[in-house]
Amino acid sequence: MDNLQFPPAFFILLTAGLLTGWLAWFVARRQFSALGARSLFFLLLGCTYWSLVYAVQNVLTQSPWKEWVDVAVNPGIMLVPAAWLVFSLEYSGRRRYITRRLLGLLAIEPLTALALIFTNRFHYLYYASPTRSWVEAGGYLYLDFDPGSFFWLHTLYSYALIAIGSVLLLLSAWSLRGLYRKQAFILLAAVLIPWFSNVFFVASPLFGLTLHVDLTPIFFSLSGLLLVFGVFRFRLLDLTPLARDLLFEVLEDALIVVDDENRVVDLNPAACRLFDVEAREVIGKPARQLFQPVLAIAQRYANTPEIHEVITLPLGSETRYFDLRISPLKSKQRGYAGRMVLLRDMTTIYRAQQALQDSEARYRQLIESSPEVIFVLDGQGRMLLANPIALEKFALPGEVVEDRLGICHLFIEEDRDAVLQHLLLALETRQPQMLEASGLAWDGHPFAVEIHFSPLKSTGPVSEEVLCLVRDISERKRAEQKLLEAAETERRNRELAEALREIGMALSASLDVDEVLDKILESIALVIPYDSGNITLLEGRRAVITRNRGYERFGEHVLRAVRQFVFDIEHTENFRWMLENRRSLIIQDTHAYPGWVRVEATEYIHSWVGAPIIVQNEVLGFLSLDKCEEGFYRPEHARTLELFAAQAGQALYNARLYRQSRQMLEHEQKINQILERITSSIDLESTMQQITYYGCQLLGADSGLVALLDERRDVLVTLSVYDPSQKLIRVDESPRGTGLSWQAVERRRMLISDNYSTEPLSRPEMRNKGVYAFLAVPILTETETLGVLNYFMLSPEKKFDPKVIGLAETLARYSAVAIQKARLLEEATRRAREAETLQQASAAVSSALRLDQVLDQVLENLERVVPYDSCALFLKEGEELRVVAARGFPHPERVKGQRFPARDDLLLESHKTQSPIILADAQKDARFKRWGDAAHVRSWMGVPLIKRNTAIGFLTIDHSQPNVYTENHAKLALAFANQAAAAIENARLFESVQRMAVSDPLTGLYNRRHFFDLAGKEFYRARRYGKALAVVMMDLDDLKKINDSYGHLTGDQLIIFVAEQCRQQLRKADLAARFGGDEFILLLPETGLDAAMQVAWRLRDAVKKGFTDENGGVVVSGVSLGVSAIDADCNSLELLVNRADQALYTAKQQGKNRVCAWVDGQVRSFATKPLVPPKDLAV
Repeated sequence: MDNLQFPPAFFILLTAGLLTGWLAWFVARRQFSALGARSLFFLLLGCTYWSLVYAVQNVLTQSPWKEWVDVAVNPGIMLVPAAWLVFSLEYSGRRRYITRRLLGLLAIEPLTALALIFTNRFHYLYYASPTRSWVEAGGYLYLDFDPGSFFWLHTLYSYALIAIGSVLLLLSAWSLRGLYRKQAFILLAAVLIPWFSNVFFVASPLFGLTLHVDLTPIFFSLSGLLLVFGVFRFRLLDLTPLARDLLFEVLEDALIVVDDENRVVDLNPAACRLFDVEAREVIGKPARQLFQPVLAIAQRYANTPEIHEVITLPLGSETRYFDLRISPLKSKQRGYAGRMVLLRDMTTIYRAQQALQDSEARYRQLIESSPEVIFVLDGQGRMLLANPIALEKFALPGEVVEDRLGICHLFIEEDRDAVLQHLLLALETRQPQMLEASGLAWDGHPFAVEIHFSPLKSTGPVSEEVLCLVRDISERKRAEQKLLEAAETERRNRELAEALREIGMALSASLDVDEVLDKILESIALVIPYDSGNITLLEGRRAVITRNRGYERFGEHVLRAVRQFVFDIEHTENFRWMLENRRSLIIQDTHAYPGWVRVEATEYIHSWVGAPIIVQNEVLGFLSLDKCEEGFYRPEHARTLELFAAQAGQALYNARLYRQSRQMLEHEQKINQILERITSSIDLESTMQQITYYGCQLLGADSGLVALLDERRDVLVTLSVYDPSQKLIRVDESPRGTGLSWQAVERRRMLISDNYSTEPLSRPEMRNKGVYAFLAVPILTETETLGVLNYFMLSPEKKFDPKVIGLAETLARYSAVAIQKARLLEEATRRAREAETLQQASAAVSSALRLDQVLDQVLENLERVVPYDSCALFLKEGEELRVVAARGFPHPERVKGQRFPARDDLLLESHKTQSPIILADAQKDARFKRWGDAAHVRSWMGVPLIKRNTAIGFLTIDHSQPNVYTENHAKLALAFANQAAAAIENARLFESVQRMAVSDPLTGLYNRRHFFDLAGKEFYRARRYGKALAVVMMDLDDLKKINDSYGHLTGDQLIIFVAEQCRQQLRKADLAARFGGDEFILLLPETGLDAAMQVAWRLRDAVKKGFTDENGGVVVSGVSLGVSAIDADCNSLELLVNRADQALYTAKQQGKNRVCAWVDGQVRSFATKPLVPPKDLAV
């Protein structure tokens, strides 16, 4: 902070920079599509850069930083004039002059100036002196202003650009009107203010003034405020001037221009639509021809130079109102030049005004007779005013207003708090509030009301008065219930209508007659219940049952009989009636209907409904539905059946038309079938086969093939061949430049040849196999080439039909879609399968807590993610890597447990990039060290195990084949490795926590609590099965003296040394623990007293040898030991330990460095000669 200063100009510059920066963001974020927005953005960006960098320059006080920042400010200074000129051209409607050439010319001078600035020390053209001098003013340091010759040239150039832009904008402002003129003047003021300040700063030495701070960026703050004012006050960038042509074309009013001889000069599209004429038909002709529909009006205003009035025009079958404006057009040379006629359609406005007047009259009448209850309340809910209806509704006395009765008392007790809260909320938010409550009627009965609170507006301070409208909604509540019931009925009707619509669409979709008839009977069951039904079609004056449904339920004899029915219309009353009346018919009781044709097989029918199938006023047949129940069908069934019959009739008619025109449409149907089969295939291989086969069928080719482009290898790969003659030689791959297929691919257009053998690029193996005509169609998308379709004629007399060649391109386009779809599906399937496999594998790895289990799970589940022949997992241990798990090696024992240096080139590179490394052939890569059993490894991938940006180990994945692993394998392996690293760290943490919970932190032996947990189990086992068990208590002799002489660190080392001797002298089944301080306790399962004594003596002798401390001295200490063994009298672990403790106490009392044991109820000593303490510990 000592090298910084904060003059007042810094804060102004910072403000200006932030303000213009915000405006630049505002333009880029919200107004970038407005006229001139892009150039204005760069103008504001230059101002922002200029202000902020110049602010930083004013803060700095140390060279050369201040000079460097002063140079860095120049790009912003040079951007502003050019951006201003481009903006002025855009805003003034001269955008056509903004070309790349103009922008390039504008960039020449600033780039030259920047080059001279950065090389100034070689020529001093921009700054006159080699170094910038410093001046002090007002207690602050500034750089002196020392311009060179080119500086003045650059200044004049910049001023010229600003002046040209300002003149353009001024001319534009002069021609604009209203809001646009204000916008233009705002922009002029925002630019001219800092420009004039810059002129004043540059010219100040001429007037004997010395200014140390450039005022230009300071005045950017004022410019920014002006632009902000323009944005929010005059909608700058929201509204921009429109060109006359655009305005003329989009004007919705009819606009006609006539010259001084009443000839039509121009008219807009709205006028053309109004008078139903084409512009080219009437331009240049007398205006009366345009106004022919309203000739009287045309004659009336034929010589009127200027008028404004409302007229009526009879257009079609209605009379419309128009606002007519006739204005003279004058030119500077000739004076009166013609007239402009503007017709604005006011019909909607006039009708709306009339409707509004009628509505207002009705509204006034409604208010006068309104049953609504109205109150005016104060801020506490007390009544200030109540209308007569309110007094009557709630049976209030006339003096209720004078008494200031609270509004809450008009409602039941449970709603009063809610009413008051909504009242206060309306006052607080100044927004209307509404709630529903229960009011108390004059007789005390509650009734439903809707309450509206609206704060009254006031011209003075905030009003505390609220308008309260109370509406009785009891009837509405009852009506709402009825509406709900009606809505339910309406919903059912809509569902029925939707079902009919869907059925009609389904019927219309099929053009096969038999299929249509079966679909009719099937679909009717969704709408109308029936037990059996049939479709009877007319054949002259006979009716034949064509299709039936449901008769099989009543027996095979019924079905056989129905199939043989043929009705004579003249003697079948129900059919004859429907044919004559063309309406549906219901027979409630067929047994009582006199005209019913009785047949023994259909005696079960008691109720019947039928409807004629009518198309284009012709009855094609009848729909007949049967029901066993008498009186089942209702008129709504008949109406529904009529609707259905209409749709069914249209579908039947379409089917008949299809049958008649099937031969004509066979070709188109075949094309659609081919395209449908191609696009419906989802497998790439089957898609190729479909394209090849059906393409040959469509084009009449003898054989064909599909080849897809492999851009990586730049070859065409043949995926499918259709060659029933077996004449073609399959070429699996075609490099670029070989064959006509590549010519079609490179040109991206179809290639056809009637004589293949004469083509220069024809393949010899094809010519020799008798290929005559050849067609190659590239498979294209908008951006890429996918492959090529090839079709061959193997007979000289066969050629490709020109009528179907165009269909080949259609086939290619659909083939591109099908190929892309198949590829996308394959890719999506692969990714989904990989994601699922990765998730399952990661979950399996994360489910284990023990480290050995986690390591096994990692290698086992890795194979589900990435295939491998062998895999090894290395964990870092210091500067080495240890193989902690291996799988798939011929001799795993040669690999597992091995240690290798961590600074391997491949592993270091993988660690640095934190990404996998792939070797296509490891045996050919010098970096591959062939650690362990690696003779079989060809493909190799090393994956780092990263945890918290640190490699904790590596996975090496091997395969016996080269070029197996890809980048996709690497991504999957890295994702799995990240999960594995987390699982390994969690397992390590779990083991560490487990170890810390049961072990002593200094020695690593069990702690006292865990020892007793394990010892208790051993004691119980020994007692139950009669096994031997011994306890040894051990205490270091004279540890305090060692701490006092050598320090506590040496004392700790002695304790660690004794613990290590315990580990060496004991078996794996024995338990050793630090009992506390310098005491240790040992539990020896299946060990008697004599064997325990031997262990104690070995420990005493091992400790007696001492250890070498960090200074090279030998530290020697003795130990005292107490031994006890389980016997018949020892019934608890505590007693066994207590006996060993008493023996230890005796050993300490009898001179230390000895072994004592509890034998037959007493302590016996087994000491040898005392240990001679080192000279440093002599007492």
